[in-house]
Amino acid sequence: MSAYLRNRTIVKVLRLNRVGIVLASLWLIVLIAAVAGTIYREIDGPSIRSTVAENVILTGEISTLNSDLDSAHGMIDQLNADLKVVRSDNASLKRQLESYFSYAPLTQIGRNPGAALDILFLR
Repeated sequence: MSAYLRNRTIVKVLRLNRVGIVLASLWLIVLIAAVAGTIYREIDGPSIRSTVAENVILTGEISTLNSDLDSAHGMIDQLNADLKVVRSDNASLKRQLESYFSYAPLTQIGRNPGAALDILFLR
């Protein structure tokens, strides 16, 4: 009986060793698959999830830029209106300056015609 029990325990131990080896092998296969999946994800590039996230970010930036562009158009229109007012003021000031010069004759001094202008005030 003792030999039978001893043989039976040896068989149980061998079966447990096989089960342990199978479980360790499965765990190793799962670990290798997880590492390979991580490496593939890093090397392969964007996934659907990351692409959708980038599209959401870009959509937000596009809407911000469009609103900035719309406000820039309004600012350009305002600046054009201000420029027209400044040009008309400039023209009126130029006419006023020319009217002041019409009262005083201008003479050139020296040989260089662009050197200086002398305004002779009439007394």
